[in-house]
Amino acid sequence: MYQNSFNTLHNILVAEDESVTRMLFITQLSKLGFSVFAVEDGTKAWEILQTEDAPRLVILDWSMPGIDGPTLCGLIRGQKIYRYILMVTARSRKEDIISGLNAGADDFLTKPVHIGEFHARLRVGQRLLELEETLGSKINQLSAALEHVKQLQGMLPICMHCKRVRNDQQIWERIETYIEQRSDATFSHALCNECLETYYPQEAKKLSSTSEPSTQKPVPSI
Repeated sequence: MYQNSFNTLHNILVAEDESVTRMLFITQLSKLGFSVFAVEDGTKAWEILQTEDAPRLVILDWSMPGIDGPTLCGLIRGQKIYRYILMVTARSRKEDIISGLNAGADDFLTKPVHIGEFHARLRVGQRLLELEETLGSKINQLSAALEHVKQLQGMLPICMHCKRVRNDQQIWERIETYIEQRSDATFSHALCNECLETYYPQEAKKLSSTSEPSTQKPVPSI
C-alpha cells in the first residue's frame, strides 16, 4: 500500500515477500498508529528509500526477491540519513544474527514473530530516531550560534573619521547597527562628559554650575 508522502516518524516501510507475514505486520502496525508502506521485494523497497522523506523506520526480511535484506541494509547505510532497521527472518543461528548486524541492521527478530516483542523493539526504534532528531536539532542550533559568534571575530574595517564599519556585503553601516544585527546586544545612546563639553558647551556649563561638589566626612581615627 503506497501513499504520496513519507513525512513523519510514524511512517514505516515493510519489505516482506511472505504475504501472510506481510499482512500481519500491516495489521499490527496500523493498530499502533503507523502509516505502513508494504512491498514484497527488496528492489521496490530500495526505490521507496531513495525518495525524499522516505520512512525512517524499516522492517526487512532477510530472504526476498530482488535485493535481499543484508544487501539492502548496506545500501541504506550508504545514505546520508539515519534509518532504524529491524531485520526479520526465520534464521536463528548466532552466525546469521552477527552477519545481519554487521550488514547494518539495528535489531534482529526471528520468526515466528512474538507480537509483544515486536512492539517493544519498534518502540526502541522510535526512541532512537526521536533522540537522533533531537540531537540533530541541537547540533544545528549550536552550529548557527557558532556562525553567529564568528561574525564578530576577525579584522573589521572601520572608517577612521565617521567610525562606520564595512559589512560582508561591502556596505558601510553604523557600528551599533552592525553589532546589534550580529549579537544580542542593544545600544542606549548617551553623552560622555568630553563630548558634552565639545558639542554642547552651553549645556555642559549649566550642568557644571548646578552640580554641587561632593563632600565627604572625615573618617574618625581610632
